[in-house]
Amino acid sequence: MIKDMGAYHAPKVCGNMFHEKTGELIFPPYQTFYLGGLKIGFVGYNDPLTPVRQSPAYSYGINFSQPEKNIAKYVKLLREQEGCDMVFAMTHMGLAQQLNLANQPFAEGIDYIFGADTHERIREPLKGKYSKVTEPGSFASFVGKLDIIIEDGKIKDEVYELLEVDPEKYKADEEMVALLDKTHEPYNKEIKRVLGKTTTPLMRYFVIETPMDNLITDAVMWKAKPDIALSNGFRFCPPLVPDAKTGEAEITKEFLWSMLPVNSDVKMGEISGQQLQDWIEREIENVFAKDATQTLWGLVNSFPGDENKVHD
Repeated sequence: MIKDMGAYHAPKVCGNMFHEKTGELIFPPYQTFYLGGLKIGFVGYNDPLTPVRQSPAYSYGINFSQPEKNIAKYVKLLREQEGCDMVFAMTHMGLAQQLNLANQPFAEGIDYIFGADTHERIREPLKGKYSKVTEPGSFASFVGKLDIIIEDGKIKDEVYELLEVDPEKYKADEEMVALLDKTHEPYNKEIKRVLGKTTTPLMRYFVIETPMDNLITDAVMWKAKPDIALSNGFRFCPPLVPDAKTGEAEITKEFLWSMLPVNSDVKMGEISGQQLQDWIEREIENVFAKDATQTLWGLVNSFPGDENKVHD
């Protein structure tokens, strides 16, 4: 991660990811910029539940903390020492946690929380007690645009829009398309290989049940023949929509890699009925947790012969 992030020239901000061995921050907690005559501060936070939501191996060597541990310190620093006119929090924590953050006293002084992770299409900023929250959809299909109107060095108005990236309205950059085509060319024969077809739109936008995860658990049931198939539910991958004329869409190897971008193994094990019940209850509680800081997005479950599959 450090190697990949170091290759990007864009500034990075994250105030709650620490080296496990030294306790030092991995990235700068904040950055400041001058825009339109104003000094703007940005502070960043990643999901503190990452080691719980994902395989611990994905975040090996990293410790996470809740924003409440230090966000007030950084906001005060940006406002009082740096002299920022506006402060923005860049967060990848999901809408529930971000709304919770906007309502906490330690978030006072943050103008906007620019959020991500749950891919919500927020067309008008959600107003918390101390700051506003936005999320701009997913997969580059939308762009959030905030205009700040300044007169005599003071903020007069703010206008937020969620712009749909319509390919008919916004034509692709020819130079970028050529670069992508050149990069893909050596792999096209393999990744464009059609493995099957679907008459059902494959998507991951729902909370309770998604067709795309049904496909994964059904595939595990078919191949491994377990009593129960479980899949880690997440919202990666743009939807695959059948053609209006043929009623079908081709499932390519490239789409499968988009659907499952991590090379996870299928693992088999035995559990008791009590363990299963306890686990499902815990997962459902995590998905609909009253405490937003404990919100997880659950797993997808498939039981043989159950047309209305159980999901949490």
